[in-house]
Amino acid sequence: MSIRSEILIHWTEPKHEKDEFVAVEKYVALIKSIYSKGLLFSLPKNEDVVHGALGTLSKIPRIPVICYTELRLSDVGKHTDRYGKMGIGFGRDWLMHDRGANPVFYVQNSGQGVVSTNLANIISKLDKIDGLKMFLSFVKPMSEYHEPSLTYYDEMEWRMVEWTHLYRKEESQVQESDSSWFRKDGSIAYFAFSPDDVAIIVAPNEETRKAILLDSRMREYFDKYLPMMVTADSCSQF
Repeated sequence: MSIRSEILIHWTEPKHEKDEFVAVEKYVALIKSIYSKGLLFSLPKNEDVVHGALGTLSKIPRIPVICYTELRLSDVGKHTDRYGKMGIGFGRDWLMHDRGANPVFYVQNSGQGVVSTNLANIISKLDKIDGLKMFLSFVKPMSEYHEPSLTYYDEMEWRMVEWTHLYRKEESQVQESDSSWFRKDGSIAYFAFSPDDVAIIVAPNEETRKAILLDSRMREYFDKYLPMMVTADSCSQF
């Protein structure tokens, strides 16, 4: 059996919530929003800095992305604690071949390593090479600087990048909490999909799973196609 899953899952939770016992209706509202609008492209929360030899530091360029994990359901316990207990997954082959998803390129972050040391020189060419910023947005450190545990490497992350030219609204129009990016036509950048593209929905608990199944709007989507539905609590059994 492969250590990798054939389904890539994006994990999330209601905005501004980090509570395992958050109200069921907020999770139901979240999955309805994802189905109706799509998954939001946004900047990675943290600016990744890679430490190479001789004191070199490289700031990885950030562009709007959607992150997935290739972890099997039985291995997602720690991952969901960090990123959220609601998951929506799609077939890996479909995301890879039809939507351009790709695994991130993990590099050392311990003040050594050929790749980590040469990143700074590569990043200095951003303004001279078309597409380099997008390429480098797939680079991710294996860990925090000198962290003995390779935390990020263990996440088996994949990314989709928003390849259209995006911009932020005028700073005066952007709230501090607003992470939205906009296409040239003014629309917010989402990854839209059809109900039959969804391979799995993971609800945080059985109460939420039942509420999603009973929701009138979600039932309209499920009439077209009902994906596998499990709970975060049961993932360890897979």
